[in-house]
Amino acid sequence: MPSIQGYNDVPISASPEPGPQVPRPRGVAPWRLDARGREAELARLTGIVDGAEPDVRAVRISGDPWSGKSELLAALAGHAKERGWTVACGAAGPLPGSLPFGVFSDALEDLLTSRDPALLDGFPKYHVSWLAGICPALARYSPDAAVPSGPSEMRHLFHAVRALLERLSAGVPLLLVVDDLQWADPASVDLFTHLIRRPPDAPVLLVTALRPRQTAGDLLAALDEPVDGVAHVELPALTEDYLGTLLPAGLPADRRRAMLDAADGNPGLLRALAAAEDQDPFAVPGYAPNRPGGPGMPVSPLREFRTLSPFTWTVAHAAALMRESFDTGLLAAVVEGSEVPTRAAVDELVAHDILRVDGGNRTFRFRNALLRATARQAAGAAWRLGAHARAAEALRDRDAPAPEIAYHLAHCVLVEENDAAGILVDAAREVRWERPADAAGWLRRALDPRGPVCADHVPLLAIALVVTGRTSDARLLFDQVAHSPETALWAGRALHLEGDREAAGDLLRIGLRIADPGDHRTRARLVAELLATTVDSRHPTAVPDLSILSSAKGVPGLCPLADHLDPVTDAGPRALLLALATLTDPAGRTAEDQLLKARTLMANVSDADLAPDVTPLYWLARAEHALAHDDQAGRHLRRALAIATRFGHRYVLGGLTTLLEHFDEQRYQETDGPSGDRIAEVPDPLRDEPDPGLADLPSELAQLSGREREISRLVSDGRTNQQIARTLGLSHKTVETYLARIFKKLALCSRAQLATIVGRSVSTPAGPPIPARVASERLMPA
Repeated sequence: MPSIQGYNDVPISASPEPGPQVPRPRGVAPWRLDARGREAELARLTGIVDGAEPDVRAVRISGDPWSGKSELLAALAGHAKERGWTVACGAAGPLPGSLPFGVFSDALEDLLTSRDPALLDGFPKYHVSWLAGICPALARYSPDAAVPSGPSEMRHLFHAVRALLERLSAGVPLLLVVDDLQWADPASVDLFTHLIRRPPDAPVLLVTALRPRQTAGDLLAALDEPVDGVAHVELPALTEDYLGTLLPAGLPADRRRAMLDAADGNPGLLRALAAAEDQDPFAVPGYAPNRPGGPGMPVSPLREFRTLSPFTWTVAHAAALMRESFDTGLLAAVVEGSEVPTRAAVDELVAHDILRVDGGNRTFRFRNALLRATARQAAGAAWRLGAHARAAEALRDRDAPAPEIAYHLAHCVLVEENDAAGILVDAAREVRWERPADAAGWLRRALDPRGPVCADHVPLLAIALVVTGRTSDARLLFDQVAHSPETALWAGRALHLEGDREAAGDLLRIGLRIADPGDHRTRARLVAELLATTVDSRHPTAVPDLSILSSAKGVPGLCPLADHLDPVTDAGPRALLLALATLTDPAGRTAEDQLLKARTLMANVSDADLAPDVTPLYWLARAEHALAHDDQAGRHLRRALAIATRFGHRYVLGGLTTLLEHFDEQRYQETDGPSGDRIAEVPDPLRDEPDPGLADLPSELAQLSGREREISRLVSDGRTNQQIARTLGLSHKTVETYLARIFKKLALCSRAQLATIVGRSVSTPAGPPIPARVASERLMPA
């Protein structure tokens, strides 16, 4: 008989490499570790075994798939064994045609095989015959094994099973565990229901786990009946504090946030997503690499689809190609069928809890991203191409928004006649600040040499690449365009991020020279960026040098320029200039007043409106820090980090982190104990050995040791030295030593430069080469 762990309903990757593991504390029973995160539920279950609730004879554990039910059963079984109980475990499976009473036979097989020949002495002959018919392990007790038929014989069999459990528990309590009861055969369900209503007159505890959404209504009704002695344990979503410990260290903040959101409190799902992340860091959370059956392909979730009809399986493939929500009409167009059978297939998927109703019963979505990935990868590559093309055409007929159509166009062959490239560009313009990685991918797809050329969007692509942290790729594109004020701003930022402050200043002066004198918003942003080039990012308390503005003609003072900006429509740039004015003269008579105005402006701007540029929050925090308003500075800085993380703006993480690090360092110096109280180091020589399998990393990161790369990724994630020390279990000074070594090896001078290099290894992968006829044109942005 397999152990309860053998029926673990947590998805397991086919890769031989395990997913991220939480460190195992010493001196803790292994079975207790199986239920980490479910300590409260485990405490109640072990209390029942220990006699805290003597009237309980049966327990129902319910929760979503992969929420930890099987691990909880394993932990309970381990505890019961330690207390001297006899434990029998079984689990149902989703395959149709299961043998009657199969789950009970499976659970009791080993136990019955080991018992002496006198086990069934005193049982009526026909009871022994029926017991041998449903339990092969009892065949030696009766040569006339038979399966009961008819209500009367079934009732006798139920009494025989109850008597058998009483015999098995004589002298030693018996724990009978049945996992995944929702998949059990009808005979097993009837037997379990009978045992709940008429429990054995012996120390027998029945425990089952099930998924309520996939459990038949009559079984749920029977389990919900107010029967004495039945305990109900519901598994709620876990908190992010615990779930965060399941993720690998050094995961970029935006990936971490996306995976936690996708898991929605489900630990098994999060482990599977983290395992997929290890295999393919570029994958959208929940999507395995595009290699069916490959290392990143989830294996266990395939069992969810085993009982589907062929047409329903095809509809599942089509649904997996859609965005978050979809309707049956769109699915019917993709599978090239009528809407009536498509609706029936969707109902079947809902009954299996593969799809769930969304949006007021009009649209549907997958239960989670992992099931969606499984259905998607199981479809053939050629079929997916055609399906995406059909979906794009159906959405065009509906006049759907450009981003919805672009999602499908990016996955199929572009056709010049249907203006596919133009749709991709329009979609990228629409989402370039909220989803810059998608925008960059769509713009690259529009430049695919195999499709039509739409060249007027090269500046858009370059800006999107800067936002996602791919500054080197962006500079190659900026070199191909005639600069406008906007491209000069972003090209200057790219140069500044890479450490070339002088070249960045030259380019920003060009932007100011060609900017429309009446475009105060653009001029304000250019002036602020030019001032930023005078500051060494390694020194968060450095003050911008106003004298650099004398080299830019026609630039008034910061406050006069801010007065030209509307406090509603231009709140960001206006607050930016006021913050810079405060920072450059913190002792001035108007400093506090300017700071208050900037703070008020930022309080009235939504996060979505700040998505295009969070630098006003950054400079506001620096100004507040200069005037000793550190609490407000920390709040604004963390808001900027949250916005940048949410929308995938990697380019700003370095500067934000440097300032946060400075704040944390101050608190460390004020509150930390003497050096002798700091965390003791454990030598870890393997961490400092270079990893030979680094062919896919940028050459800069390939020369770092394993620990140095780990710290580099945490830096790019926006972590401070204190946070890195806590994450890795190192002392603060050790982290500083590692960083100094990293900066020396890579010839860097700031965390922003390090974040940029790391960003090249985790950002959107490069697309196809830009056609020569595009690269040769000098273009103004649209």
